[in-house]
Order: sequence, then structure tokens, then C-alpha cells
Amino acid sequence: MFQPYFMKKKCIPLDIGTNVDPTVFLSDYSTISNANFKDILLATVTTNDFPRNSFTELLNNNEQILTYTRQLTILMNKLNYYKLQQEQWTYYYQLGITEGIWNGRVSKAMAQMNSMCHTYGRSKVIVNQRREKYQKQLEQTENELHEYMKQAPTHVDINQLTTIVTHFIHQDQYSLRIEMERRRQMLKWNAEDHRLIEIFYKLEPRQTEIHSATVIWKATSAEQTLRSEIEIFKTWVSSRSSLAFYTYRDLGLTTINEILTQLVFDQQCVITNLNKYIDDVFFTCNQSEDKVKEILDAANNFHPNIELEYKIGKCAPFLDVYVENNNGNFVSSVYHKPSTESTVLSFLYDHPRHVFRNVIQTSLNRAIRYSSTFDIFNHERRAIRLMLLYNR
Repeated sequence: MFQPYFMKKKCIPLDIGTNVDPTVFLSDYSTISNANFKDILLATVTTNDFPRNSFTELLNNNEQILTYTRQLTILMNKLNYYKLQQEQWTYYYQLGITEGIWNGRVSKAMAQMNSMCHTYGRSKVIVNQRREKYQKQLEQTENELHEYMKQAPTHVDINQLTTIVTHFIHQDQYSLRIEMERRRQMLKWNAEDHRLIEIFYKLEPRQTEIHSATVIWKATSAEQTLRSEIEIFKTWVSSRSSLAFYTYRDLGLTTINEILTQLVFDQQCVITNLNKYIDDVFFTCNQSEDKVKEILDAANNFHPNIELEYKIGKCAPFLDVYVENNNGNFVSSVYHKPSTESTVLSFLYDHPRHVFRNVIQTSLNRAIRYSSTFDIFNHERRAIRLMLLYNR
């Protein structure tokens, strides 16, 4: 079964006013092995494109064809990307010509007060430069692809192969196309915000009217942001493939995080010493154990695809750190997983009778970092010494 673990694309909310390159949504097939590329490609092949069994056998038995297909995919992927960029900047040009929307800017303080983006769009000079740039890259890549297709192995139907690759790239660039469309809409909405706010201030409103308007704009902006984050979260939860690509932290749902924190951890529930590492979280709380269990169980039942495992007590391990509540004092030490023998390796294991220098250095550095008191460090130092003696 195909597992989507080969290329992890970033999930970054972009805006037309930023300089972040949308290629974060673009796969780079040159960074993965032939075997991984083959698995990804075969997962999208349907019987309408090509007999799957025949195509699979062809790639499995002929490394030359697999390498050729991979390079063909790289070129076609670039070609489609340049086409999207050319269409995007042509759209910006047409929007500027027909509606006069180029670039606008206000101070950041003004933008924050009125809940709008402080800048939007690009100047006419930049738009023309980008159109020329992507047009040249598009023509160059088309020539490279045309020459490369002439080198196709004689026993391969190049038309069927390009059909398969085109279908594969169309699926893989879905997020990129959605982002491009989102940027178009954001440009028009941001320009409209600037236009309406400019009209509002030209009416010379009173201070109370300005205050009321800014409150409404802020609430509207917060509502739209929350709606957008909810849609992103729903898509992430409902898609098992997304769960393999991204963790919840990768989504960057700032508004949802703030709201959940306020709802779940109220003023009577003070969270301190919050530490996160990928999918592991450690925190201390001033509530009772039953109250904390109630909160965690509520989070666990939020959605069937979310499954939390937790451990509550006055002492608990977190990765390789052991933390303990000693009469209100936060004490930490090195956590040692349960083992039958205090050795680096079992005595029954066939390994050289010596200890590498990095084992000693790493053990001492970890003891220094994690020991909260000098007595705990001395205890860990003796444990390291015994471990080394056992491994003589």
C-alpha cells in the first residue's frame, strides 16, 4: 500500500503581499530515490491511462525507463509551474489595466487599527518584469522538454507516458493551484478594503463613529480568520493522508489555539512549564487530577481521528527527562527507561569490549543539562560510572 511519507510539503498560509515563494507547495522529485518516486507515481495510475500491471512491470524491470520517467516528470512539473505563474502575473496585469488595481500601502499602525492588510499587490513595473521572467523560463523549459522527449526509449509509448505524468502532476499541484487562486481573491479583497476605508475617512466621521467602525471591522476580520482556520482544520482531520504529512502544529491555526486555550484552561486553571516536542506535550497545572482528566477527556472526544494518551501524577517522564513535584519545587533529572541490566548493551550481545568516547561525553552533557540540583547530578554521575564499569 502506498504511504505518503516521501515529500513533506509545508503548510504555510501565504498572502499576496508577502514575498514567500509559492514553491513551498511544489514537490521536488530530484530529492527522492527512484524506488520512492516509483511508488508515488504508481499510486496515481488508473486503467484508463495505461494497464497498471504492465506499467508496473515495465518500471520494475527497466531502471533506464524509470530514470527517464522521473526526469520527464521533473521537466513537466517545472513546465506546469511556470505556466501557472505566467497565468497568475498575467491576471495581475489585466486586473491593473481593467480595474486599476496595482499596489497600495498604508502605515502598519493604520492597518492594525482598521483590521486590514497594510500592503497589497505589486507595481506595474514588477508585474511586467515577472511576466517576462516566467515567459522566458516557460519557453526554455518547453524546448528542454521537447528535446528530452526525442530521447524516449523506442519500446515506450511516449504519448501514454506523458498522459500518466500529466495526470500525476495535475493531482500533485492541486495545493499550488488553490494557493494561486486564493492569492487572486486576497488581492481583490484587500484592494476593496483599502478603497472602502479610504471612502469612510473622506466622510470625516466623528471619533465615536471611527471607534464603532474599527470595532466592527476587527470583529469581522476575526470571524473570517476563524472560519478560514476551521475549514483548514476540518480538511486536516478528515484526510488521513494529511495526518501523515503534517502535525497539528504545522497548520499554524493561531486563532483556534487562542480560543481553545481560553475555553479549556480558564482563569482557575493556571498552566505553567508548558513544553512541546512534535506530538508530545508536558505541562504543570494547579488543578486537581480529576479536573485535568476531565479536560483531557473532552479534548480526546473532540473528533474520532484524534487520540490522546496521557499520564498524570506528581512525577512523570518527558522524553529523556524525569520531572517531579517535590513539595511545590520543580525537580528534574535524567530519565532511564526500565532495563534488566545497567549496561550500554547486554552482556549477551556480541560487541567490541570498549566504550566510544561520545557515549561518555553525551551522558555527562545530558546529566549537566537535566539535573536541577547538584545532588541529583552527583547521583547521575555515579550511575554513569557504574554503567562504564559494567561495560569493561
